[in-house]
Amino acid sequence: RLEELLDGEIDTVTDRAGRTMLLRRAQSELRQSELARQSAILGALPAHIALLDVRGVIVSVNPAWAHFGQANALQDPGSAVGQNYLELCDGAQGRDSAGAHQVASGIRQVLAGALDSFSMEYPCHSPTAQRWFQIVVSPLAALPPYGVVIQHTNITERKQAADMLPPLSRGTHRRERMPSTRHSSHTAPA
Repeated sequence: RLEELLDGEIDTVTDRAGRTMLLRRAQSELRQSELARQSAILGALPAHIALLDVRGVIVSVNPAWAHFGQANALQDPGSAVGQNYLELCDGAQGRDSAGAHQVASGIRQVLAGALDSFSMEYPCHSPTAQRWFQIVVSPLAALPPYGVVIQHTNITERKQAADMLPPLSRGTHRRERMPSTRHSSHTAPA
């Protein structure tokens, strides 16, 4: 009623005890501004990011997450928003399903406050490429239950470089052990 009387010209009022209160319209604008800021931050990050609520339901994703889903022909046109990520991981089948089950367990531990964060590297190969990702799960707030942030980062280049190190180092080791043939020219002292 106060907002109507003031015709939206005032954002805050002070009660008799001197406490400041935001009026409903100002609260809504503040929330919208905060959401826009968070969306801009998430959109600027190259990692695939999803926000999960306390039940594991995906409530928001960044453009990188949505683009990955579209580029990999994932079933859900809504980038899985509204789906329970824990159930997706629990229902995984096939050769990499053990990793998905481990991810679900890690997320549950972070949601419960048993872990401060969870991180794991896993294969995510496509029909045309060998790929690896790292998942990092962090709480949305210091105390549970407030949901989690999940970020998947493509670590394929690092993984491929690391896989090349052992063969390279074996080759170097072999060259070091090989006897060297030295060519020297002897000249008689004058």
